[in-house]
Amino acid sequence: DRMSMWKMGMARVALAPLAGIAIDIHVTNDHDALYFNAPHNEFIFYWTAYGFAGLLAQASSAFYVGRVRGHHVALEAAQKMKEVSYVHAEAYAAAELKHGPLALVGPDLPSVVVIPADDLVDKNLATISEIRARSGPVIAVTDLPPGVAGLDDVATVLRVPPAPPEVAPVLLGVPLQLLAHRVAQLLGRDVDRPRNLAKSVTVE
Repeated sequence: DRMSMWKMGMARVALAPLAGIAIDIHVTNDHDALYFNAPHNEFIFYWTAYGFAGLLAQASSAFYVGRVRGHHVALEAAQKMKEVSYVHAEAYAAAELKHGPLALVGPDLPSVVVIPADDLVDKNLATISEIRARSGPVIAVTDLPPGVAGLDDVATVLRVPPAPPEVAPVLLGVPLQLLAHRVAQLLGRDVDRPRNLAKSVTVE
């Protein structure tokens, strides 16, 4: 729901000083935009959700893909997409795509690829190439700087501020939370009361 998403965003901001960075996150009242403001305006990131969410709102399924830290971000993002939008979303470790899931990739199945700025960048870019070779739409979420070869042909690139490895995953998760929220809104879902879910679980 909105409150849990807001609290999660605030928790992510609270972690930033621990890593030696200061980041302010501001969400507009209509949840259309997300701003990341680094100190002294060294980095300002603006994300508008409408166009990106439309791609997923029109799909019956989506893949979320990542390696190591990126895989954990993908798992959480796919869970949130299912929870609030009811769009079928599955998260995979990128290395597992060739063991079956890649057979499902095509024009009607978008993939969200999480690409932290680490030593696995080349492997993640190769994963994008595999998906694009099968005409699969790709949304890449990354803290890589603009101009990295291999991302130019990606349908959409969402960038977050660069951060130390310990903090990067939580920053990479912010736009994915908003993405799920926007998809749910476009589909007319009640994001504050997802169906079949309880606020607390008292029995197994």
